[in-house]
Amino acid sequence: MSHRLRTTIVLLVTLFVGFAWLAVAMVPARAATMHTLTVHFGTWNYGDSRVELTVPSSWHVSRTAPTGQCGCGGDYDPVCIVASGDYDLNPNNCELVVGGNISEQLSDELVPGWRLPKCDDWTTTYEAHSQVGLRPAEYRIFLDRCHERQSEQWTSLTTPSISIWHPMHWDYDDTLAANAVHMAHLSGRGMTQGRTDQAGYVRNMFEHDGGVYLTIDRAVASLNGHMMNRYPTTYTYRLRPRKYYGGCPKFFVNCTPEQLLTIFAKGLHPADGSRPFAGRLIGLGRSTGWWGVGEPRRWKFESTGDRGQCGCG
Repeated sequence: MSHRLRTTIVLLVTLFVGFAWLAVAMVPARAATMHTLTVHFGTWNYGDSRVELTVPSSWHVSRTAPTGQCGCGGDYDPVCIVASGDYDLNPNNCELVVGGNISEQLSDELVPGWRLPKCDDWTTTYEAHSQVGLRPAEYRIFLDRCHERQSEQWTSLTTPSISIWHPMHWDYDDTLAANAVHMAHLSGRGMTQGRTDQAGYVRNMFEHDGGVYLTIDRAVASLNGHMMNRYPTTYTYRLRPRKYYGGCPKFFVNCTPEQLLTIFAKGLHPADGSRPFAGRLIGLGRSTGWWGVGEPRRWKFESTGDRGQCGCG
């Protein structure tokens, strides 16, 4: 099957899966006994955070699990759910890979990560808003170009958050996976809802009610290191007040909101030859309700395969 045809089919499937949850829920279920699997993740400050998934009775947690990173930082211990067999050092043997984080999962990163079969040619082919149970989420379709294999992932916009990854089979398993995500119940003490990271192109800045506001056209980081801006949506955020510690305007992250407002007013082509802030791709991070300007995450994903021993990939 050609890549273009596969992509066309993926888009059609995603329009159905990603946007029409009610329609998915109405798909007649095959006669199968269902049961609930509970996956625990994150305990720090949030009690026992968990996700409950309703899946066919044949689906169960694999006897072996994806190999941990052993303290390399930023990782968690994902859980492999299989229909039969075992994880056996290959996330593609799983129906679902479930991972959680006490802070936030990143929507643009694959839960299995470097554990996926070796490949240095990945890309993100589709992105959309979605849900994990009743919680807002982000939906992605990823393509492993080395093996011509697509996978999909849902990531809750919560803190703590959960990601659920599914290798696409182009059969009924895809519907079962989507239904499991749609019916998932996510819970944790002190869980909050909303985005914690964002990226986009600066479109406007203004002052209002004693604060400085920034408007961006949202962009999504693809696994190939490029930004996707196919379906830009405009968002406005209030920036965190801060003192000036030096380094502005060479480093925009060191600027106060008021300094950024002054730089933005110079337009796309400042007459003084300085770097423009208007139109620039930036990253944003939220903490305690405020947003701060940072550099956008742009990185090229490579998988090395799970070798059965801990490491950083």
